[in-house]
Amino acid sequence: MSRTPKRTHSKLTPFERFMQLGRRNTDETVTFPPPHWTQQVDGGPSTTVTPTAEGNITTDVPVRSGSPETILIDREDLAPTPTSTEPGSTAAPETSESEAAELDGHADSEPAPEPSYLARKIQTLLATLPIPSQPQTPAAEAASEPDPAHPPKPPLPSWIADSRLVSYLTSPQVMNGSAAKGRPSVWDMLDRLKSTTGVSKSPSPPAPHADEKGKALTKPAEGTASAPHDRRRAGDDDDSASVMLYAPLVPDDSSEVEIARSEVISMFSDQTTIHEHEQETKEEVILRERLATMWPSGGLGIGGHKLPAEQPREKRIWVPSKDKISFEILWWGYRIYLPPPVLGVLDNKRIENTKRAALLTTALKWLLDHIPMAAVPMQVRPVMPLLRRIIPYTGYLGVFMAWSWDAIRAFDKGNGVILTATWLLTFALVPGTWEDNMFPEVVSSASSSTSGPPAGAASGSTNQKS
Repeated sequence: MSRTPKRTHSKLTPFERFMQLGRRNTDETVTFPPPHWTQQVDGGPSTTVTPTAEGNITTDVPVRSGSPETILIDREDLAPTPTSTEPGSTAAPETSESEAAELDGHADSEPAPEPSYLARKIQTLLATLPIPSQPQTPAAEAASEPDPAHPPKPPLPSWIADSRLVSYLTSPQVMNGSAAKGRPSVWDMLDRLKSTTGVSKSPSPPAPHADEKGKALTKPAEGTASAPHDRRRAGDDDDSASVMLYAPLVPDDSSEVEIARSEVISMFSDQTTIHEHEQETKEEVILRERLATMWPSGGLGIGGHKLPAEQPREKRIWVPSKDKISFEILWWGYRIYLPPPVLGVLDNKRIENTKRAALLTTALKWLLDHIPMAAVPMQVRPVMPLLRRIIPYTGYLGVFMAWSWDAIRAFDKGNGVILTATWLLTFALVPGTWEDNMFPEVVSSASSSTSGPPAGAASGSTNQKS
């Protein structure tokens, strides 16, 4: 008894479907026209499949020839003959279902693993990821401008054969989590983990800066260098292991990369913020007095006040721009923030996909070419060669974003869209929603309310809260 296979097209993530467009059978010689174009139905090798009214061709003839149109037809419209009952006719549906189960890492039969497990899996793989000592920007690749319509095929990691893990890393539902379902975000779990680059494990002096902006940038790292054995400061290494930059969507000769504004807040290890001026309620006062009789040492506090048993630590929160592209570099990956003005330009109905891809490619390449190393924290510098390797393949990123623009745009709820990727799969941008109250409001002066300070300028304030 034959059954119709599930369509794998609906099971794959947008990145996996995009990768199918460029998949080719490297072990076979592609001929044009394909053999099945001229093959006679009555002379075919298979006798179990007959032509139908819709003109279907035998399922045992290879259809994929590297053409995106052919691949999409092969993946979406593959259907066996429903009246066939011979063993040969049921082999194709069973193979298709097995491929679907393999490619669908978050299938209904097997739920996705816990976010903490995925975060530690990413941390472990990043520890074994070879990092080149110098940025790999060959002269031939740097000289030739990438063609947005035909981007080069990106170098895929060796563990790409683990399609289940790839499915997790490219799934917005798995990586972004769900507050309604009580599933935290994998990105939040990664932010709480330590860097595996090895640099943050040993204290290193901050990069020398003579101006106030430099002092503000390296302030969190000063405690790490001056007091490496202080347990309160031991967890601050990765707080400065990130940097955010602003860049325009359409750069010109006067454009500059800007250091993002940020706020420094005090937090406990459980990610709760301190509210020093919050008054206790009557119930909290009664509970605190009762607990004081049980623990006379007074090592417990109620009502969000400071706990003497644990000293708070400072955490830097970068604030994305509301009118420019924001690019955040972390030890485990990077984020691209697209605010509503940028989405409005890219979402113009009169812009074709090729034009949209060209805009994104130009903006990303310009930003990556103008990242100031002096503004990059020491903990992030080991991954900068990986970031530099993206430059020859920015056309690939631009085409992927333009190709999946409808899926990306669907995540906007009024504030913008966040695209996140790890260094394990640098080109797999996972879209997410820019939620309300996700970032603190930065109190800026009138002179710096419209734009942040240039990254290479000696004057200018990062609007840090000291």
